[in-house]
Amino acid sequence: MPTEFIDAGDQSMIVRLAKLHQVDLIMNAVDPVFNETIFDAAYEAGTHYMDMAMTLSSQAAKDPYHVCGVKLGDYQFERAKKWEEKGLLALVGLGVEPGMADVFAKYAEKHLFDEIDEVGVRDGANLEVRGYDFAPNFSIWTTIEECLNPPVVWEKDKGWCTTEPFSEAEVFEFPEGSARWSA
Repeated sequence: MPTEFIDAGDQSMIVRLAKLHQVDLIMNAVDPVFNETIFDAAYEAGTHYMDMAMTLSSQAAKDPYHVCGVKLGDYQFERAKKWEEKGLLALVGLGVEPGMADVFAKYAEKHLFDEIDEVGVRDGANLEVRGYDFAPNFSIWTTIEECLNPPVVWEKDKGWCTTEPFSEAEVFEFPEGSARWSA
């Protein structure tokens, strides 16, 4: 299979190359800022699609700490019916969270517990890359965006809602023991 340079921001280039090489699936593993372009290119080219981080969120223009804006993946979910009608499959958000965390939560709900009151995902790591003081394991810009946008919360009685970033205190009891991974 030949190697091709692809500009992730150029939808027509992605479509052209997908058709040229008769691609069955476009696997998007780039910064989520390109998700809409690559997602739309896969649809236009008639290929299946996967990504690890859904299309980005944006806060509501007015009253963002009380009104929900565009949520992660809304862009893609709004187009699901069109994909189905075209006979295409789009698997979105298959990274760590959402993705693996959702699969683990569903498995726990189905096989491990009779009842679940809440599912919380805590993200953290002690990743170290020798020679670098700072080496994020994901897009630093997406991480900053996720921390600064108003958190989107689902509450049974309220539905989707938002709150100010870092506005609600949470106590998390770490499990006993300590683990440190090193290479």
